[in-house]
Amino acid sequence: MAARSGSRVAAQELQGPPCPEALEHVWEWFKALHAARGGSGFGLNPIGWGELDAFARMKGLRFTPFETEVLLALDRLALSEAVAKKGAT
Repeated sequence: MAARSGSRVAAQELQGPPCPEALEHVWEWFKALHAARGGSGFGLNPIGWGELDAFARMKGLRFTPFETEVLLALDRLALSEAVAKKGAT
């Protein structure tokens, strides 16, 4: 709450470590997928295999198994944070 109220110290405490340079491209992919995700009346929908496939084809990409696992792990984290945030309000 303090960070939302404008506390610079609180906002800095919320900053995590920087994204490793080797994974910056996966983070950018996730941000694009997350921004385009759908939802229901109960919250966000997970990013599904169809969305991953469509995104990869649209961008001319071929995800490695590791990149796919990172994308799915980021999705699980985003969904769990959304649920926690919804429960806190």
